[in-house]
Parts: sequence; C-alpha cells; structure tokens
Amino acid sequence: EAPCLASEGMASATSLAQAAPRCVAVFGGSGFIGRSLVKALCGAGVERVRVVSRSFRPDVRNSLVALGRYDASTGAQQVECVEIGSLGADTAASALEGADAAVNLVAILREDAKKKQTFQNSIIAPASLIAEAAKAAGIKNMVHVSAIGADSSGAAAYSRAKGDAEGAVRSAVPSATIVRPSVVFGAEDQFFNRFSTLVGLFPVIPLFGGGEALFQPVYVHDVATGIVNCLGNDKAQSATFEFGGPDVVSLREVFERVIEYRGLKGRRFLAPVPLRASEILAKTVLKRMPEPLCLTPDQLQLLQQDNVVSTGALTLRDLGVTPSSIAERVPKYIR
Repeated sequence: EAPCLASEGMASATSLAQAAPRCVAVFGGSGFIGRSLVKALCGAGVERVRVVSRSFRPDVRNSLVALGRYDASTGAQQVECVEIGSLGADTAASALEGADAAVNLVAILREDAKKKQTFQNSIIAPASLIAEAAKAAGIKNMVHVSAIGADSSGAAAYSRAKGDAEGAVRSAVPSATIVRPSVVFGAEDQFFNRFSTLVGLFPVIPLFGGGEALFQPVYVHDVATGIVNCLGNDKAQSATFEFGGPDVVSLREVFERVIEYRGLKGRRFLAPVPLRASEILAKTVLKRMPEPLCLTPDQLQLLQQDNVVSTGALTLRDLGVTPSSIAERVPKYIR
C-alpha cells in the first residue's frame, strides 16, 4: 500500500487508529469480502467490529471472532457476531445500537426462486433498511458497497438493482460513501475459482457472448483496505469510488490466464458462442444448470458490457491503496 499525500486527507489502513470509529457494524460481514474487511478493521484499530448476519455457521463465527483481539481482563472480544434472523427495521436498528459507523455488504449475484432471493429483497430492500436505520441512529459514517455499472436505467436487472440501492442509501444518508468494485478476486472468490473448475472439467470451454467484454479484477484485500480508509475520512463522505485492479482483461484473457496457471496450455481450447445462440441457451438450459455451469439471461447481459473503472473516477489510489495485479495473487491459489 502506498502512503497517501497529506494534502489529500486520506489515511492508510495501518494509520487509521487515530480517526477510527469505535464500533463498526458490518452487515453481510460473514461473506467473501466481509471476512477480509473484518480483518482489516481489526488491524486498523477499530475497538469493536460487529458482524451482522441472518445466521452464522459455528465454524464461520469462530473464524470471524478469531480475527480480532481478546481482552482477558474484561472478557471482551474485538469481534462480535450478531444473528438477526431476518433483516427488518427493528433488527437493523438493534444491530446499530452503540455503533458509530456502518458498512453494507448485503447482496446477491443472481436471483434464485428456490431460495426466494430476488434483487428487490436481497439488494434494494436491505440497503434501504440499513440506511434508514443509520439515519435514525444519527450515523453519518456509512459505506455502501455497490458495483461498477450500477445504474437504475441499466440493461441488466442486477445493474438496475444496484443503482436503486445506491439511490436509497443516498436519500437516507447523504454523507454515505459509495464503493463500486469491479469483479473481486481472492482465494475464496467465485470468479477465478469458478473458471478454474470449468477448465478442469472440460477440454473445450464455451465463451458465451463471445468473451470480449472487459473486466478490471480487484483483489479482495485491496477492497477491504479501501473501505477501511473511507471510514472516519471526511474526504470520502458523499463520494463515490470505483475500485479496480491494475489489469484490464477480457473474459477470453481471464480463461487464458487460468489455463496457463493450471499448466493446461495446449490442452484446453476456447470456443466463442455467438450472442444469439448464447441468449437461447441462457433462457432455456444454462439458467437451470448447477454451478459452475449456471448462466442466467441477466448474467449474460452483464457479459456484454465492460466492467472497468470510469475515466476520472475516484479510485483505490485516491485512498492510498496500490492495487495488486492478477499475476501477484491468482497463481497462489489457482492450481
């Protein structure tokens, strides 16, 4: 991580202790990004990190608590896990009691009828509930994690949901910071790991939609550090940041790198599937397939648009974070 220029008013995560909020409530903190964020918050000197989720598996709860310190003199843990069952106005308010900052990570990547998960009840409604609860509690220090491409008028339902969620947060807490990452990667990701599974299973990999859309994958630890550096930072209030890594790659190039990292070059082949054929397959077959083969029409729509940081956007570097490259991180966990 590069140190921030003093004139920019940004602090690195390692020096945040001076301005750190005392208690940060992290909604959806038991997930992939959440676990890295909890670790970063603990390391930055936050007195209490409250992880809020519908429920916790015992192993997940234990691993989260282990990320923080234990005060033997008081019996207090730096990390506390709060189960709320379901998110509503009352449970959101209860989870924020005593907190002076909040981070919202609650989201899904695709709708699931069997689990009764929709973009409305799993992205838009949680963002609104958490922001309204923060407003009622007088919490102005809030970070809402969205996604690059968030747009209430976007072509994909996912993008529209992300845009609507941002609007709900901004309406309730105007000082909130919006963070829009590109595809997030790390040892437990659903991006490189998913493609690695496909590469391991099939000698020929279909590139639905052609595979030419661009991505700017960003390392999960860098995302976590960037979020921490937004908290307690006056310069970040009411701002929108777009987080991307140093590499801009097409879906084809992502697969090529995974094939190379797995030592399968020359033994795996990529086959572009035209858009029209991809659309028919997504509507009829692929949406019903199990992971890692599932591809919904909405996800196919997302594969038609670039997922990269906008020109002129505030980025990780404005928060004192030098992002890690794919080559630095991915080969360590893709084998």
